[in-house]
Parts: sequence; structure tokens; C-alpha cells
Amino acid sequence: MRLSRLSISNFRAVREFSIADIGSQPLMVMAGHNGVGKTSILDALAFLTFRSGIGKNPIGPHGDQAEVEASFTLNDHELQILDAECRERLGRPAERKNEYTRGIIIDNSRRRQKHSDEELKVAFSPEFRASHSFSEITLVGPSQIFNLKNSPTISLGTLFNPQATIKSHSGWNYPTRDTEGYLASLDYESMLAKREGREGEDAFAVISEQFRELTGQIILRPSSKRSAGSSYLSVALPDGNRHGLEGLSSGQRGVLGLLCLAHYLKTTGGIALLDEPEVHLHPSLQVPLMNHFRDLPSSSQVLAVTHSREIVAAFPPRCIIEVRRDSGKGNQAHRPAAPHGVSFAVGHEVAEGMLMDFQLVVEGKCDEDDLLLLFPNEISRAMLV
Repeated sequence: MRLSRLSISNFRAVREFSIADIGSQPLMVMAGHNGVGKTSILDALAFLTFRSGIGKNPIGPHGDQAEVEASFTLNDHELQILDAECRERLGRPAERKNEYTRGIIIDNSRRRQKHSDEELKVAFSPEFRASHSFSEITLVGPSQIFNLKNSPTISLGTLFNPQATIKSHSGWNYPTRDTEGYLASLDYESMLAKREGREGEDAFAVISEQFRELTGQIILRPSSKRSAGSSYLSVALPDGNRHGLEGLSSGQRGVLGLLCLAHYLKTTGGIALLDEPEVHLHPSLQVPLMNHFRDLPSSSQVLAVTHSREIVAAFPPRCIIEVRRDSGKGNQAHRPAAPHGVSFAVGHEVAEGMLMDFQLVVEGKCDEDDLLLLFPNEISRAMLV
């Protein structure tokens, strides 16, 4: 399942936002200034598809109601599965469409007017999601990409039945919330495959190697704690020392969490909404990590909000959405036409300008240094030319 169209009106910080024709893209990146409503866009989509509660008042200051509408596409395999479910629950086959639409209008009294294709009602129902993860919408905030429990939980449900993992997460669908358990489950699955003579990818080894390429450290396979009756994962450092996953830095934890999430999406399908995935990551790691989401199958998609100019500059215009300030009229979503790797005539990248509040022309390097000393906060928001 992929998002193909999204329209939002007066939802929190968003006055008017509308995008279309994005179903062919496995990864869409949203950039813009602080306060333009980028996170509100992710919240609106999660709320529309039952992946988060309504929270604080969703109605913005530009009217007495908020409206969200989204359309989704299904590939042939997904439609076949949904068709069987519709025959059983609705007494009719699923209607074949180019896209399926769901919308909601909320007024000041929090009354909701919903309209939805019946196929999406079935696809987004808890019963269907319990066994078919391609209809899952996963909202992951900056501090939710990585978490550890006291000991790994070995569960093949993380591979084939995400609902088993969801239930253990108090109703929230964060596939990487128990990162250690997820890795332990991948190792267990590869062990079973080898014992039963089945061929297939050793996902644990793949993620461990990806982590080594990015950090120089190796995630070792689970070891047993006989005294505690449990198991644990450790990390081998370049100098030969070892420590547990809890010894990873915040940036290294972000790397491992994103690698696990990318694998999860490629394996099970679904849509991930990432809010500032670059938090805690060194700039040199941001683009290599996001590249893992470039080749997702047609059952998966990622929408990412970012303030990273490295990420914005690394992707072609078709993958970029600039969320502009509310001007009081018109659409806040802008699809840039120029490639982001090229430079302005003055030598600065388009991506840099999108993430700055204003441009400032200076005569030379000395002026730039003086301004940084005198006005550090203001100059940090400026593109110096």
C-alpha cells in the first residue's frame, strides 16, 4: 500500500496542504522552516488511519472545522488479499480502482464526519491489520526509533504477524521499539531456516554488516545468560572490546533503529511516517541511511520530515516536498522543479535555501566571521551569499 494523494485543511498548524501523484515514489521527503506544519501533516495522516489519537484540539485558527483526506494505491497481491476479506465481511468482491479514498471532517465539538471507500474500512480495521501488515501506518517520532528491553524477546511475530509486537507495545505500532528483540528474532529465524534446510536471506547478518559499514562496529549474534535464563546482544568494537547495545551512543542507536525499520518495511510492507530521522545522526551518516529506503517494494513507502540539508540535496525533485509558510492563500505544498544537487549562480545549493529563513549578502569571509560572532542565532538561520 502506498499513499498517492493527501489533502489537509485547517489541521493544527496547516492551513492548506495538498499533494498528488506520489504513489510511484517509495520515499518522499518534506522540508521547510520551523512552524510551517510539517509534523502536523504526519499527525493528520496517522489520525486519519487510526494510528494515533486526536490529542490536542486539531482544528486550526482558520475556521471552525478541520479536514483530512487521503488516497491510497494497492498492488495486485494486496488487492487479492483484500478481495478475499471483502467477500467474507462485506459479501461482495473488492472493487478494483486506481486509488481508494478516506476522509474525515472534525468540528469544534469534536464531532466527526467520515467518508471512506469500503475497501479501506476493511484494510484499516484492527482485525485485518492483525495479519496483513501492508496496511499499517507507522508514526515514528525523533525519540522513538530505538528502544531496549531488559532482555530480547524472541518472537517470529515480528516477521510474520506484526500485531503480536503491536500488542506488546501498548497499542502503538513501532516495529523497532524493541530493537534487541527484533534482531534476536531475525537471528532465530535464520537458525530455523538453516536447520530445516531452507534457503533465504540471513537478515541478521545483513543488518550487522550494514551497521559495520556505517559505524565500524559489529552487532554480534545473541549469547545466552545462563544465570539469568535469558539472552543478550553485544557489539564488537574495532579495538577488540565489547559492550551491550545499551552502550551504543545516541547516534549509533539511531543508525541501528533505522536499519531495522528499513528491513521491516521491505519484509512486511506498510507506510512509515518519520519525523526528523536525522536527529542524533552525524551528517555523514544521514544520506547513507536514508538510501536504505530508496528501493522499497510497491507494498511499502516512507514519508520523512527533515531539517537536514544533506538529505534534501541528495534526492531528486520528484521525491521532495517543500512545505511553505502560510501566506493566507494557496497551497503550502510546493514541488520543486530544479535538481537539488545543482547550485545557484552564486554557488549555493537549492536545498540550503529551502531550510533557511533569509538570504544575506556579505562582501567577504571577514564580514561573515564578524556577523557570526555578533549575531550567532540570527546568522544560523541565514544563507550567506
